[in-house]
Amino acid sequence: MLLEVSNLSYSFHTISGKYQVLYDISLSVDKGEFISIIGPSGCGKSTLLSVISGVLPPDSGDIKRNIQNIGYLIQKDNLFEWRNCRTDSNIITETYGMTAFSKVGSPYPYSGMEKRAELIKSLAMEPDLVMLDEPFNALDYANRLEVGYGIRSIVKSYDKGCILVTNDLAEAIALSDKIIIMSPNPGHIKDIIDIKLTTVNQSPIDARNAPEFKDYFNLVWGCLIRK
Repeated sequence: MLLEVSNLSYSFHTISGKYQVLYDISLSVDKGEFISIIGPSGCGKSTLLSVISGVLPPDSGDIKRNIQNIGYLIQKDNLFEWRNCRTDSNIITETYGMTAFSKVGSPYPYSGMEKRAELIKSLAMEPDLVMLDEPFNALDYANRLEVGYGIRSIVKSYDKGCILVTNDLAEAIALSDKIIIMSPNPGHIKDIIDIKLTTVNQSPIDARNAPEFKDYFNLVWGCLIRK
């Protein structure tokens, strides 16, 4: 087991008082497991990643991390415009199409390439656990499918774990082994759905054409809107 979270709770403390964001969260991530977290705005999805990563301390609960490194990609880009991406096998720029924008083999993250560069930076340290907070929003749809599938392939090939926060139900179903559905006020886990698609390689199109895909979509949507 790479990660085990038990009965985690977290609150914001302000001048006006205490506001509980997360309540009694329990989840786990195993090697080679891809998990997506979905839920309405304000349910604490991003905060949960920050607590799991150690950026924020929990009020209560236990977090066991059997890992050396965490790759944590937040929503906001954190790049220096004057730095470039080396064309290196460890940074895998070719995998994410950065070399097409190269300047003598050293592509700068401009013209919409910022998010790809952030992804590459997160994977370059070879993390045991990858945490992604809505990472594909800045990409066009075709690249979004390609990059998501690429990350899933890395997770599966190298026995890493992945937690993806996304608002795209189809994306969550196509990529995930498990989907965690959260409710707000305070944020807690409403449902956990195991995903098993009948596919050859779970490529973006293959996954969406799986006979079970529509049923999973209806199930996840029903859980999400259920009071």
